[in-house]
Amino acid sequence: MSVATEMLRKLQGVDPKLSELLLSIAEEVDKQREAWAATIIQREFGELRQTVLDLTLAQKQTDERIGQLTVRIAELTEAQTRTDERLAALQKRTDERFAELAEAQKRTDERFAELAEAQKRADERIAELTEAQKRTDERLAALQKRTDERFAELAEAQKRADERIAELTEAQKRADERLAALQKRTDEGFAELAEAQKRTDERIAELTEAQKRADERIAELTEAQKRTEERVAELIEAQKRTEERVAELIEAQKRTDERLTALQKRTDERLDALTRAQEKTERMMHEGFQKVFDKIAALGSRWGIQTEDVFRRTIEALLSRQGLQVQRGYHGQREVDVVVRNGHHLLLEITSFLRQRDVDKLLASAQAYEEETGYRPQLMIAASYIPPSVMRRLLACGREFELVSHEGEDE
Repeated sequence: MSVATEMLRKLQGVDPKLSELLLSIAEEVDKQREAWAATIIQREFGELRQTVLDLTLAQKQTDERIGQLTVRIAELTEAQTRTDERLAALQKRTDERFAELAEAQKRTDERFAELAEAQKRADERIAELTEAQKRTDERLAALQKRTDERFAELAEAQKRADERIAELTEAQKRADERLAALQKRTDEGFAELAEAQKRTDERIAELTEAQKRADERIAELTEAQKRTEERVAELIEAQKRTEERVAELIEAQKRTDERLTALQKRTDERLDALTRAQEKTERMMHEGFQKVFDKIAALGSRWGIQTEDVFRRTIEALLSRQGLQVQRGYHGQREVDVVVRNGHHLLLEITSFLRQRDVDKLLASAQAYEEETGYRPQLMIAASYIPPSVMRRLLACGREFELVSHEGEDE
């Protein structure tokens, strides 16, 4: 209420001339106060504008840092993809090399089996030759024994013939005849022995040739065995080099994992720092809003500008400077202020004096908004004054509110 209006009410029973003089003085006082108030309001709104500009600049810097971090994370993801592709190709080549080594090992095992079988047959053949040689030696020994026995018999016969020649000169002729016949048979026996010896020599020559061929075959098998052992040594060396290469790949993979872990750690730390910066920015924005409402409330309480319409236009202008567009929507059979930004939906109740029916209507509008759009909105109340009774009911209703008020506290 202005000073002139108050004085008019009090001076109704005073002399008209005196009343006119006092009213003139009151009007002059009102004019001086309005001029003074305009000067103070302009200065304080300048401070508010600077605060809002500072908050806007901080939000812009935060968005730029988030964009840079997003690009860096995309680059790290691309680098990880290339590393995975290189490791997959390297693993494929290693598997192919292992398959080739396994096939070579299989062929070596088959060759070893063939050599073992050939060695077995050579051993069997040598055993047969040894047995044949043994039988030949036995036959030669028996032949030599019979020859010795025959010579012994001939010597005995010669002895008896000489005794009989000395004793029986008359039987000389018969003895000569018998000796001639005996000589003939002996010659035939020697001829048979010579033929048998010839056959034995031929058999021995054949056995010697077979032994020579066996020795050559054994030499060939020995050389093949030597080459196989050299090949096996080469395969062992190649296997060793492959294992060393696999160990190097494992170590390289380990170093890659360590670098990725360190990089992930640094990324997490930068994300944590960015989160803290974002929280700080939000806290600064909230504090800036609170300062705005505090100054508006202070201005209203001092200069009488806290009407419902002026309060609403002031709040909407400040939110617009923050990039938040306030729209009027019809939800829950009433108009309500709606703010949507970055996927967040906010229902805003702006009033100079908050009453319980305002809270009930806001809750009804929030329920209708969720049913109509599928989004559960956040609730904000911007009020110059919230009575304690309404504040207690807000805290007990079970729904979270963000309160911005000169008299209340934020929830």
